[in-house]
Amino acid sequence: MSLVSQSPTLTPRLNVHYLAPGFSVIPPKAIDGLCQNQRSLLFCHGVTIVKISPEVVVKMGAHINFLEVKNMIYIVEKTRIPLFAYYTYGPIDRDPDDYGGLYVAYIFMDFIDGDTLHTAWDTSDVATKTRIST
Repeated sequence: MSLVSQSPTLTPRLNVHYLAPGFSVIPPKAIDGLCQNQRSLLFCHGVTIVKISPEVVVKMGAHINFLEVKNMIYIVEKTRIPLFAYYTYGPIDRDPDDYGGLYVAYIFMDFIDGDTLHTAWDTSDVATKTRIST
């Protein structure tokens, strides 16, 4: 399923909200193309994360909350943790019963190799789960 709207009544556009110096964003249609390669997909559970280079992933979806991005920008300002870009694309034509927004958010961030919380959770002991939850 493409996240790009096909409706003639909506005119989706790309709105860049954050862009690190020297970074160039990849447009939504190109990212949709990368999602066709199953080896590039890292995780899909309400949002999609796709590896676009050995160092960069893009997390995208209509369920990404702007607060998540604001928190990431705050962390970037206070640490050396990189955030490359954040943009929204829309409005998109979508099912209103899905509870997602009319804009798809794209967060470009550093790829760190390892297990996701989703995969590591079932193998973690109670003490580790409690520390993570706290």
